[in-house]
This record gives sequence, C-alpha cells and structure tokens, in this order.
Amino acid sequence: MTSISLLRHSAVLVMATSLWAAGPAQAAKKPAVKLEAAREVYEELLDAPDAGVPEALLEKCQCVVVIPSVIKVALVWGGRHGRGVVSCRNGEGEWSPPSFVSLTGGSFGLQIGGQATDLVLFVMNKRGAKALVKSEFTL
Repeated sequence: MTSISLLRHSAVLVMATSLWAAGPAQAAKKPAVKLEAAREVYEELLDAPDAGVPEALLEKCQCVVVIPSVIKVALVWGGRHGRGVVSCRNGEGEWSPPSFVSLTGGSFGLQIGGQATDLVLFVMNKRGAKALVKSEFTL
C-alpha cells in the first residue's frame, strides 16, 4: 500500500469531519467531536514510531473501527462503554463514509479499578464485517 492510499483512507475521516462540522452547530457538535477524536487516534497509530500498522494489514482488512476512549470501571460488577466510527470497503474496494458504532459490555467477578483505552480494530473478512451490524451485549 502506498502512502497515497494511506492518506486517502485518512482523508475519508477528515472529509466526514468537515461535512459534519459544516452542518447546524447544535446537531453536528457531538458527531463532529467524535469523528475528530477518531481521526486523531487513527493518525497517531499510523504515525507511530514503531512502524505503525503493517501495510499488508491495511491492504487486506475489510473494515476499520476506531473507538477513542473506551472506559472500563469495576468494583465486583464491571462495565465498559465507548463510541466511535467504522469505515468498510464497498464492492469496488473503496472506503465507505464513516458510520457510528458503540461498544458496551459488563462483567462480574473479583475486580476493582478503572481504565480508558483508545481502541482500533481491523476487521479482516466479510463475516467479521457482518458481525459489526449485529446488536449484542456481552456479559
């Protein structure tokens, strides 16, 4: 994958951010903030000093999910929640405009603490891409 392709993939998130920001201020405020945060996380990953993401991974993946700041908290009962964006390849291999996703889960057991993590998922096949649209709660 060339650096032009990487820039084009990043440009999808940048263009979407611009489109959301251009709409009515009140309605677009939260989506624009979420898109901007996702773009920043994705660019940080691509620009990481340890070679970022392997080009073979970017060439073969079907979807990229970016969820900035997944929050996990626990005191015996635990929960996690985060909201982000996903972009998938269409039939021609081009990246779709970003769609919003959320990640929610719960747990029970011997645990205590809290954590915030930026999450980037690379979905490698169509079965995984279809699983993204299913609504599930893990426990």
